Amino acid sequence: MVRRGADVKLTIQFDAEASSLRRDPKLVELIVKAHQAKRMVGPPALPDSLGYRERNHLARLARMSFLAPDIIRSIMEGAELSSLQSKRLYRMSELPMDWSIQRGVLGFS
Repeated sequence: MVRRGADVKLTIQFDAEASSLRRDPKLVELIVKAHQAKRMVGPPALPDSLGYRERNHLARLARMSFLAPDIIRSIMEGAELSSLQSKRLYRMSELPMDWSIQRGVLGFS
């Protein structure tokens, strides 16, 4: 985490050239969208114009922004397990907030 003015940014360093061949673009996109959704869900409140489906979608995405930093790093570096897929991760109804439990549930033990 790096502070940039009033914001705190997640900074992940990796060898982009070496990992781009192994990286799952759908998982990377899910992580990026998760952090965008987290910003939308937080203050100020969501617009009333959003329907149930849109709110549910944003809530599911925002949940992914609470993945353990090492899991996010693995995804960004392309070192994630083959069993971890974006659809499975997105559809998880109960993603544990405890990072050690997350690692076990997602196969990063």
